[in-house]
Amino acid sequence: MTVRPSILHLSTARSWRGGENQLRILYRELEARGFKQCLMMPAGLALSRMKKEGADVRQLTSKNPWLLIDALGIGRICKKEGIDIIHAHDAKAHSLGALAAEIFGAGTGLIVHRRVDNPIRKNILSKWKYHCKSVRALICVSDHIRKIVENHSRIDTHKLHTVYSAVGSENPEKDHPMDLRKQIGIDPKTKLVGNVSALAGHKDPLTFIETAAHILEEREDIHFVWVGGDDGMEDICRKLIAEKKQQDKIHLIGFVENAAALISQLDVFLFTSKTEGLGSVLLEAMQRKVPIVSTDAGGPAEIISHRETGWLAEVKNPGQLAEGVLFFLENADQAREVTTEAYKQIEGRFSPLEMTRQVVEVYKNCTS
Repeated sequence: MTVRPSILHLSTARSWRGGENQLRILYRELEARGFKQCLMMPAGLALSRMKKEGADVRQLTSKNPWLLIDALGIGRICKKEGIDIIHAHDAKAHSLGALAAEIFGAGTGLIVHRRVDNPIRKNILSKWKYHCKSVRALICVSDHIRKIVENHSRIDTHKLHTVYSAVGSENPEKDHPMDLRKQIGIDPKTKLVGNVSALAGHKDPLTFIETAAHILEEREDIHFVWVGGDDGMEDICRKLIAEKKQQDKIHLIGFVENAAALISQLDVFLFTSKTEGLGSVLLEAMQRKVPIVSTDAGGPAEIISHRETGWLAEVKNPGQLAEGVLFFLENADQAREVTTEAYKQIEGRFSPLEMTRQVVEVYKNCTS
């Protein structure tokens, strides 16, 4: 008989983003395998959604890790319910879990999931939480992140594991209620190139605009769309679009609920990030068989093989990105071959089954 460790998932997220979707996928898969698990989060959209889907959710008082009453509460739950592992799904959850395990006697091992490639801080709290005895493993969603953790924290490399994110099992053919072409007022047959991301600096929407302008010098029959909420770049982007005199061809749609479902309406997915831990939205494009043109910004280079499962270009290189977009638009057979091969990766390397299998192996190694 296989003994399955009991898991307390810990997240400080309030909104619903990529990391929360990965937590949702993992929770579902572990539930199907009979794992005892619960989830602690602060009040917000993420908690409401997980609760609505039937997860055993407990509410944190605050997302701030230094609020000791939450660490105390976690310690009590772990002791009362016989929790074996606290699985922290973000940096603040890491701090909170370490406090619960080290100070409030949770009596558990701590597993940390790192999804971002931000440099690790060098303050006392950061050093402590990476090297405290309760930390049994760090799961990194790419080798790119793994190297950052290894270089910045000097942590025991035996504790580091790369486990790629997965794309959900929801039907990728399901239509989104918004028709992008109707939204921007173009013909249904017009070619559409786009991105689904927040308008944030590290996503580099300015290079997206420069790439679009480069392509529009050669072809006027293509439109470009960016779907995502403003994270400090919208005004700058609109100014650049105006400077390029392309307001009629480059469109900023703003935040849209369940935006990933819009990807299937694109002819090419253009991803221009300067840095990415993994770039899980690329998996959404692969699942929907939309050809990808991406910068080789860390994680994406581990997802995509150049001209085999997509097109890779240097960071901040509009010329190379434009070449990739035009290649897929002008070579339908090659685009079909590339997307077919990319879809095979979704069924294998990036499937919920494979991600969960690897996470479970980490659990077992930490409790054996």
